[in-house]
Amino acid sequence: MADSSLPNGGFTGLTPADIEHARKLVGRGLSLVHLGCNLATDVVDVVGRMHGTISRVPGPFSRLRNDAAFGIAGFIYRLIRGSFDNLSQGFAEAGRVLDQPAAPSDANWLHFQAALNGVFGDRLARDNSPLALGMSLHRTFEAAGAGSHPVHHQVIFLHGLCMSELGWHNPAHQALCERLRAQAGTDVAYLRYNTGRHISSNGEDLSALLESTLSANQQLTLIGHSMGGLLIRSALHAAEVAGHRWPSRLKQAAMLGSPHHGAPLERIGNWANRLLKISPYMTPLAHLGEMRSAGIRDLRFGSLTRGDWSALPQDDHAGDVRLPLPLPAGPRYLLVAASVSPSLPEDLSRARHDYLVPVSSALGLSTQAGWQLEADALKRVTLAATHHMQLLDHAPVYDALSDWLI
Repeated sequence: MADSSLPNGGFTGLTPADIEHARKLVGRGLSLVHLGCNLATDVVDVVGRMHGTISRVPGPFSRLRNDAAFGIAGFIYRLIRGSFDNLSQGFAEAGRVLDQPAAPSDANWLHFQAALNGVFGDRLARDNSPLALGMSLHRTFEAAGAGSHPVHHQVIFLHGLCMSELGWHNPAHQALCERLRAQAGTDVAYLRYNTGRHISSNGEDLSALLESTLSANQQLTLIGHSMGGLLIRSALHAAEVAGHRWPSRLKQAAMLGSPHHGAPLERIGNWANRLLKISPYMTPLAHLGEMRSAGIRDLRFGSLTRGDWSALPQDDHAGDVRLPLPLPAGPRYLLVAASVSPSLPEDLSRARHDYLVPVSSALGLSTQAGWQLEADALKRVTLAATHHMQLLDHAPVYDALSDWLI
């Protein structure tokens, strides 16, 4: 007999939308459990290595060739780790079946998923996790009636670390897009990508995506915030290596607060991790710091190509070993920097910043030969009393973009 306390007699009152929502929630929950199991294996490794170190009683500053736990303790740690590994595979497969890629309308989950990808994205991709974001183009804020005419000019916005296309959703941005769409044949799109992967890997994928989606008669404008600007430069390099033709249709590229010469917080984090390795008793804890994504580590100096990182220990090198990567000739460029200084000093390298991206890094300035970004048509803009994240929604930013674009 049906429970009369439930509407319409038990579960018969559930609509297909209710069932779909429940399926999605269960799938996402299982995906999170999969991530939790994978992170638990790291914690088990850290505890096991600390146990192994203490068991060997090394000197406080000596070096151990092997810090793994041994004997019965080592067997138990391996058993626990193996159990988490086996469980994670089942949860991942179930979550993959039940969940679907987040829609822009599912804002809270997309914000959360994007943040997870920024911190653990390379691991999520490597583990084939349902939480890993793929690269895709979206027209989230498209105005009514847009797309009814042939597109001759495609404008694409690229978000930064730990974000998604929803980061552009603000009145100042939408006002600019309305002006862009008012131009005949102009369309606006947004790139979504896994910001925890290496910038060079995303650059290769973006180049392939643009090569396959742009038609021969379309012009292109790319506008990237923070990591998104580095992704533009990486994609241009990947296109040159692959022989792609889309860069010949790139009309202009804007980079808002992009750390062309790196970000100080990642360098500080790397030094802190290196300090932990001074003592064998602290070295296992350094593994926790090494869990941060490849995308974050690329921001240490602004690594854009595979050669910038492929032959290096990512969490040990403290010097900038990149090769200079000039801006390709042809497009117009706009570099925008944010400074928290109320007024700008004559020497912009002395302008205060919020420790995310220094002004000189965002403007591509350098005293080293070959490192300063230059192009025939390059404009630099520095905004006073502005934080890095305000570059997404600050009216003066869009005034500068509008003057440059339209």
